[in-house]
Amino acid sequence: MPFSFLDPLFNMASLKGLILITLAIIQAVQCTTPTIGFISPDLVADIGGTVELVCTVKNGNEYPILWMKLEDERKNNPVPISTGNKLFFKNSRYSLEFDPNAGSYKLIINDVAKSDEGKYQCQVVTTPENVITADVDVKVKTTPVMKEDAEPVVMQEVGKTAEMECEADGYPDPKISWVRQDGKLLPSGQETLVSGKLTIPNVQRNNRGKYICTANNDVGTAKERILNLVVGFPPTIELPRPRVPQAAYYEAHLECHIRAYPSTTINWKRNETVLENDGNHFISHYADSDELVISTMKIYSVYEEDFGKYTCEAGNKYGKDTQHLELYESSIPICPPLCGDTDLNSAAAAKDMGKVVTFITGTAAFAVFQRLMMI
Repeated sequence: MPFSFLDPLFNMASLKGLILITLAIIQAVQCTTPTIGFISPDLVADIGGTVELVCTVKNGNEYPILWMKLEDERKNNPVPISTGNKLFFKNSRYSLEFDPNAGSYKLIINDVAKSDEGKYQCQVVTTPENVITADVDVKVKTTPVMKEDAEPVVMQEVGKTAEMECEADGYPDPKISWVRQDGKLLPSGQETLVSGKLTIPNVQRNNRGKYICTANNDVGTAKERILNLVVGFPPTIELPRPRVPQAAYYEAHLECHIRAYPSTTINWKRNETVLENDGNHFISHYADSDELVISTMKIYSVYEEDFGKYTCEAGNKYGKDTQHLELYESSIPICPPLCGDTDLNSAAAAKDMGKVVTFITGTAAFAVFQRLMMI
């Protein structure tokens, strides 16, 4: 075939025509394929308020267009809300506004409740296998709700690390703050601590008490919870009178003060033998506070074999303590219990001494008689 100088021009025209035809086809396809041109941004609503969700669809007249709720607090399955310009159910809180000229589908939710929170989706169904989607997330502001799963009493041994924790639900996420109920500073020296957890390293006895955690997110009323920190420690024994004098055949009191938490077992011993209540010994324990116990051993009539060393012993799960007392013989009866003054050198004791001496004869005679009855 002979070559013509017109062939290149013909080929250029053909290529240009092909390009124009292709562009026309693409434009035609684009004009008929639906797209979501606008979806409302994520939003936060107040309880009792109103939510408006807008979805604008281009070229969607020939296709099903739905509003779906993807997440529901009662179930995980998607819930259809509307199709086209119609709601799937009757609910006075829900309404739908449709603008066919703009292709706008506005879902309106009045009197918003916590259950309305979740993710909503605008769907354009082009084929059973193809769905065009756009999502909007709705959050609902709610007042704090304090979780109370953990016990309100936190116990820790002295010297170790104590931890107290508070959790609360709500939106926005509540902030947790701590103060002491008695108004004192926190163990860290601060008045207030903002944290979900209050940590006290090397906890001491003076850290014990009630702590208030408050959850607040500026929605509604803040919520409070009180946690009680109990600090356990081994017993320590204090002796008001390590050496106790008394005359024979008179009543004697031996006393020890035990500080401990939790409560302790207390024993009185004489020559490694545990003493018990009998006709001449009476042991009593009096709780002066939740960490102080006053233990007293009363000897109704002191005989020769009662003089000597005694042991007060106390123990709990954290440890034990032991202190020794001595009951020794005096030449005259000692107050108490004969009177309320314990200082024999005081003026009151000297004034009462005459009364004591006159009382000796009858009381001693009775003690001797009691001793003979026991033999």
